[in-house]
Parts: sequence; structure tokens; C-alpha cells
Amino acid sequence: MTGFFYEIIYTALLSVAAAFVFTGAAGAEATAWAVAGAALLPAVLLTLVIHMKARGRAMLMGIIIAGLIGVFIVRRHFEEHLSFGDHPWLAPVLLISALAFALGVPAARQSLVRIVISGCALILLALSLLSFINVHAAGVFCAMGFILFSVVTEVSARWKKEGSTDLRMYMICTAPFLAVIVLGAALIHYPDEPYDWQFFINAWSRIVRVCERISFSFDSGRDLITGFSDDGMLNASLRGENKEVLSLTTLTDVNAPVYMAGAVFDTFDGHGWKMKDTSDYAMHAMDAAESISSVLSVGLARRDYYKDVPIVLEYTDSKTKYLFAPTKLTQREPISGKIGYSEVGGTFMFDKYNTWHLKVSETYIRPNADNPGFYEFMEHGGIPDEEVWFFTSEPMKSGKQDDSLTFDRYLEYVRHVKDTYTADITLSEDLATKLDELYEGSVSDYERMKRLERALSVMEYSLDPPDIPVSVKDPSAYLDFFLLESRRGYCSYYASAFVLLAREQGLPARYVQGYRVPVGRKGTYRVTTGMAHAWPEVYFEGRGWMAFDPTPGFFKESEWTMSTIPAANDTSAVITPDVFERAESVTVKVGSEEETEEEQIRVNLNVVAVPMAAVLVFLAMFLLIGRLIGRARFARLDDSEKLTLISKDCLDILRLAGYGIRAGETLSEYRNRIGKETGEEALSFIPCYESVLYNDSVSALPDTAYTCRPILMEYLKKKSRFRYIYKVVKG
Repeated sequence: MTGFFYEIIYTALLSVAAAFVFTGAAGAEATAWAVAGAALLPAVLLTLVIHMKARGRAMLMGIIIAGLIGVFIVRRHFEEHLSFGDHPWLAPVLLISALAFALGVPAARQSLVRIVISGCALILLALSLLSFINVHAAGVFCAMGFILFSVVTEVSARWKKEGSTDLRMYMICTAPFLAVIVLGAALIHYPDEPYDWQFFINAWSRIVRVCERISFSFDSGRDLITGFSDDGMLNASLRGENKEVLSLTTLTDVNAPVYMAGAVFDTFDGHGWKMKDTSDYAMHAMDAAESISSVLSVGLARRDYYKDVPIVLEYTDSKTKYLFAPTKLTQREPISGKIGYSEVGGTFMFDKYNTWHLKVSETYIRPNADNPGFYEFMEHGGIPDEEVWFFTSEPMKSGKQDDSLTFDRYLEYVRHVKDTYTADITLSEDLATKLDELYEGSVSDYERMKRLERALSVMEYSLDPPDIPVSVKDPSAYLDFFLLESRRGYCSYYASAFVLLAREQGLPARYVQGYRVPVGRKGTYRVTTGMAHAWPEVYFEGRGWMAFDPTPGFFKESEWTMSTIPAANDTSAVITPDVFERAESVTVKVGSEEETEEEQIRVNLNVVAVPMAAVLVFLAMFLLIGRLIGRARFARLDDSEKLTLISKDCLDILRLAGYGIRAGETLSEYRNRIGKETGEEALSFIPCYESVLYNDSVSALPDTAYTCRPILMEYLKKKSRFRYIYKVVKG
């Protein structure tokens, strides 16, 4: 028993530690406890099996098989909710269990195995301490526990002992204290992050900053920011490292992606975009003033349609000629690292490349884009009132922008946008038919664009799309190739198609490249090269530029509750057909929406009840067959063998009742000791059993022991009902 306990400890510690190491390395901390539990159970069962007798092994295997049969009966539910594809960690769980069993049992028996595993655990803890790998605290405690048990085992094996020299008994006695130590360490509060070696990190950071500053001084004419591209070309594949380039701090809760525009393009040649607009309009401020003025001009509450979002953008260790900013910008103010810039064709460009730790405070307005009331505003909004424009734009003026935000300048800007960002796009007959189907029943330009956004967003996202053929030399050919032939690509492909289709509807549209930063609550967010993105923006006269995101996997509705919602047609409820043929199958929810809660509960209970019922049926059959086989074998025994078997059973009942035979005690001494408690009648089988053991003869028939058994069972029932039931089931 002590050996089994010893092996269980090592196996359990190894399985849990390995499970948490695996989940940490795979970035699946959310399922760490589930993986640990799933790995622990098979490992312990395997250890249990090697200590069982044949009957116990057969029963355990039967229980497992019966449970699997029950699962098979309700397999449809498990296929939907526990499919292997949805839970790829199920296979590693079995590997972890097998590995823990294969190492845990030898570790309990062999010193060398314990020492090797403990050494590996020490290396793991060191790597975790230095933050090279991420290990959950529970995994660290289990690794510490294994090392602690191994140290105590080795020390116990080498000291000079007096009295009992059984090493396993020493481990059994010390195990509770070791468990308390490990549990106490687990309960002590620990920091969320590993020890960060801050002194060395600060020193190293200073050295790196000095080297980078020197490097920057020699690279005054190169754009060193990565991930973001300003060439506007649609390359065949998109790969790259994920490095931090910017830092974005939000001063309020956003709970929506922040689109930081870098370069704005206006001309497409079939393979890429070019910047030909050289106008010097203050487009970002002009756009914000137009949107706000339009809302106020029709007597609506600004807070229902646009929210102010203050942010701080810091160029950490990057260098670029582009000043990134959201489209509808109301304020901008350098905080540190002041540097000149200008706005050309809606693109902010620095006068110099040196953006060393430049920090800029910006405020933009976020539209309530998916609210039904916003649909109504976008349908009926128009050129804002001149007086409202004046009061809206006045706070946005600063320095050289004083003459840029007049109402006359705004009207000139509107004409410029219409001339520059529109183009005649001719569609093929097949594509035109699909778009007619998509737009059927729409009541506004904005609704058509939202439908187009949703239709494109259900296509296939791919970082390795097919090359655009050389024969594609204009927007129409590109649309046919991408939407009717290829039907897959990354953000640049979808943004390009959206811009061209918006222009085909007569709407000014432009192609924008920058960074899409997922933002939740207020705080600081790292902007990495992996967030580089391209998206389309469409101009609605009087309401300004609106950003869309048709890239599959990036679409996210953005809205909040209005304080006063005007009567509006809820166009968001319109079902969008899959015009461009989805490349992947759609999961359809089958079943009546009228299904009652009782029916759902019944289905869930069946999932649990059926496997349990299968196990109970197996146990009943196993015990019944065992009883029948046992009775058949008992009938073939002679009187001496029958008496011996029944007497052992009676002694087992007495043991369960708390009156087991002591070490070195004879049957006569045992009878005299417990006779007063149980009564002499219940122990009348003992003289008969002694005659068989010592004289090899039967002084009485087995019926003598038979009469004792019911009396002892009643006595056991009074002492412990639970043990009585156990004995009845065991037989």
C-alpha cells in the first residue's frame, strides 16, 4: 500500500506540472485546469491498474468501456460540443498522462530517475523565473513539490535509521508535512508577473537606447517603421515579424478598434494604389467639422452620433515620415519631441524622419456607425448650416489652419473630393447582376455600403492569395479576377474591391493604409507590425468620410444606445445574401427557436445520465455474473474448503466492523477478546475454522459458519451502514 501511495504522488505531480507547462507554451491558459484534470485522471488510473488484481482490472476496464458505450449512444451531442477539431489539446492530454505514468512509477522506485527529473524541473523553474517560458503558478508548485519529495526521499535513504528501516514508511509519515509546505506556498500571494530583474533590464535598456539614438542619427533618410507599407501595391503574399512600433494610450473606454491612418491613396491601376492628390486641405479637421456640423444642423444630439475619444500616440523606437492619426480628428498637440509636419492629400507627413520617442496627444470622434438611428441620419443628412459650421470649426483652428476651416474653403473641399475620389467603373454582366441582387430594397447609399461590407466579410481571408494576372490592367478587370475567380486575399485586396465598388455607385472613396488597434478599456496598448491594415473610406456629402472594414474576420459592429432615437427604418436587420459565394461552409443552427427550457434541460441531463446508466448496468451485470460464477465454484468445493471460505468471509465482516485480528494474535485469543462485544453465538465458526487450519479436519459442517454470517451482518449494519452496503455489494 505504501508503494502505491508513493507512486500516486509522483505520477500526480508530474501530470499536473506537465499539463500547465504545455498550456503555458501553447498560450492556452484558459484551459489549463481542464487539461490538468484531464491528464491527472488517466495517469492515476494507470497507476491504480498495475496494483489491482485480475478482478479489479476487469471491473475498471468494464467501467471505462461502458462509459464509452454511453457516450457513443449520445455521440451527436459530443460531436457538436467536444469535437477534436475544436479542442486540439485532447491529444496532448493523453500523451501527458502516458508520460507522467511512465516516469512517475519508476521515479517512486529508482533514485536515478528521481534525480534526472528533478534536474529537469529545476531547469524549468529557472527558465520560468527568467521569463523565457510562461508556466502557470500551479505548474511551478507541482514541480517544486516533486523536487521537495525527491530531496526528502534521497536524504531519508542515506541517514542512519534506528528501529524501522522501511524507507517507504518514512515517506508516508513525512508526506503530509511536505503537502502542507507545497500547499502553503501555493496560497501565499505572488505577483502576476515573474521577477523582472529590473536593475539589469534598466541598464540594458539604457545601452540599447544610446545605440539606437546613434543609429538614428546616421539614418536620417530612411523609413524604419515596419509592417506598415506606403507603396500601395497588392503583393502576392504577406509575411513578417510581429514587432512593436508604436504605443497607443486611450484616456477613456473605447471597446472598439482604433484605425490609425498613415497613407491615403486615390488612384488604382489594377495592381496597386498611388497617391496623386497633392492638395493641402486640412482633411482630418475638415472631416470632423463636417460630421459634427451636419448632426447639429438638423437638431440632433451630438453625443448620440459621435463620441470624443482622446488618445496619446508615442513613437517608441520607430522612425517614419508618417504621422498616424484617426480620420475625424478634432485636436492634435505634441507632448514631447516636437517636429514639424504637413498634410498632403489627407496624409500627414513629417518634415524630418527623426521621430525618436515623439509623443502626440490627439482627439478624434467615433461614429455610432451601426445604430439604426445613425442609418437614418446618413440617409437624410446634407450640407451643414454655415453658422453651425462656424461654431463647430472655430475650436479646431490652430496656427496655419486658421484659413483652412472657413465655410467657403469647406465648399471648395467638397468639390475637390468629388473630382478626385470618384471614377467611372464598368462592371461585367455577372458582377453587375450579383450587385443588383445585393442592393435590392436598399433605401440609402450608406445602407448599400453596409451591405457590401457584410457581403465581402464572409469571403475567405488568405495571406497567400494567387498572383494578380498580368492581363489585369484596370479596376474592372481586377474586380472580376478577385470577386469572381480568386475570391480570397488579405486586407489590401478587400479594401481595394470595396473602394472600386463604392465608386461604381457614384460615391467618392479612397484606400487607406495604417494600423488597426484592438482597444477595450482605457489604458496603454502596444501597436505591433501585425496590426498593419488597409481599409476603405467612403465620402457622404455633408456627413464626411466613413471608414468600413470588409476584410473577413475584422468586421466588428460599433454602436451605443442613443438618448433620443428618431423614427428610423431598422436597415441593420436586412438579410445580406452571400453575393460573392462564401469559400467556407457556414454553420447553420438547426432546431426550432420555440424549443422550451425544459426540453433543453432534458437533453443536457440525457448526456450525463446515459453514460452513467451504462456504467451502472455494467456494474450490476458484472456483480450478478460474478455471484453466479462464485456460487457455481462454491458448489463444487468439499466441506473443508467451503468452511474455510465462509470463515474468511466472516472474519472480513468483523474487520469491517472494527474488530480485525491483531498481529501475532491466535484465533482463540481473538475470540476471547471480542466475544463480549459480538456474542459467543456469532463466533461459533472459529473452533471449526481452527480444526481445519490446524488438524486438517472438519469438526462441524459448513452450516455452522453459515449461521454466523447473518448475525455478523446485522452487527455490521448497526456499526456502519456504509460498510454494510459495501459488503452487500462486494458479496
